Amino acid sequence: MGPFRLYQLDIDSVGAYNLIKQYLETYLLKYTFVIKSRKDYEYHVYWLEDWNDNQGDCITIKGDDCKIDYEFASLE
Repeated sequence: MGPFRLYQLDIDSVGAYNLIKQYLETYLLKYTFVIKSRKDYEYHVYWLEDWNDNQGDCITIKGDDCKIDYEFASLE
């Protein structure tokens, strides 16, 4: 097994929370690391996955894929 990569899901709006609420309560809270922020509907979910560069099953999100003023910096 391995190497592993750390993934993060950021839930930061009522709409996003409502879409994932049942999955959050039945799966994510049991099997991942979930951090609740101060905002009412904001959660950060972290998990590790076995990584293989040759699988091609991962989609990389880049700053250009985000709405203007919502971009993020790559950690790589």
